[in-house]
Amino acid sequence: MLTTAFMLLYGDYPALHLKVLPKFFMYAPEDKVSIRLWLNVVCPETFAWLATHRRRNLIIYLSDQNVPKYKVMRRIFHDPAHPIRTDWITWFDDDAIIVRPDWFDKTVEFITQKSPNVYFFGQERRKGHQPGIKSFIEKATWYKGRKLQRILGENNRYRGPGIVFVQGSYWWLKTCTMREINWPDERLNHNGGDTLLSEAIWQQRIPQHEFYYGIMPNNAGRRGLSENPAGFRYRHRTATDGKAPTMIGKMAEYYPIIQAHGLKYQEDGSDLVIIPASEASVRSNTKVVQRGNKIPARARRELKLRQG
Repeated sequence: MLTTAFMLLYGDYPALHLKVLPKFFMYAPEDKVSIRLWLNVVCPETFAWLATHRRRNLIIYLSDQNVPKYKVMRRIFHDPAHPIRTDWITWFDDDAIIVRPDWFDKTVEFITQKSPNVYFFGQERRKGHQPGIKSFIEKATWYKGRKLQRILGENNRYRGPGIVFVQGSYWWLKTCTMREINWPDERLNHNGGDTLLSEAIWQQRIPQHEFYYGIMPNNAGRRGLSENPAGFRYRHRTATDGKAPTMIGKMAEYYPIIQAHGLKYQEDGSDLVIIPASEASVRSNTKVVQRGNKIPARARRELKLRQG
């Protein structure tokens, strides 16, 4: 197994999800890629598709709350019940689409050619730091005192401190590096993490590369939660579609799908951890005690209230 591929899916966007997920499952080899999905208040259509498309080495985290991106990342990168056992981590937002069948083989070829000096790669962009970001960086546990990069604007004029960063829709990171910098930074919430991850890499003097063969990132406009980038001093507005997800607080409405397909799950606080595989593979691949497909009493009460 080479990598653990994480994807965060959000909201009432079945057309987008059913464009992304089939290719994700098809082009990520089961014997080389472990998949972990976090479902943030996804629509029943998306969840039903996943319930009927099982594969080995798949774990699903299901939430009826819109948990901020970097809180999700912190939770699933550091889940003691399901530790990462691969050399690499791959991150996908739900609008990053695999468009080439040989995506994985070409990526492995890139890693092999660049080894041992490849630790972090994706699609690069450049950005000047906004007010307050420099101070935020200097307070980080991963800050090593390295001078910030200088970003050039038009006519090669110096624009100020900034970063050549790997955009956050899709990237690969060595697991040992993630642990070395303790990523994600615990101060992060939802916005601003991509530039800061590249800053953390820069501070460690670890090389960063651009490679995203076979991937079409950022295939949807900004949706859902939007906030000031981490550390930004002034009020900042980022346009989103303004839609509120319909499944907020409706965990009970997922249970009929869970029960109909005999999915194994574990309650973990307000979330469910689902392992849609045979009972034998669940026993061999995890030490978590599964609770079968019985609907918990809390959810039964909620269902009864909604049906009554």
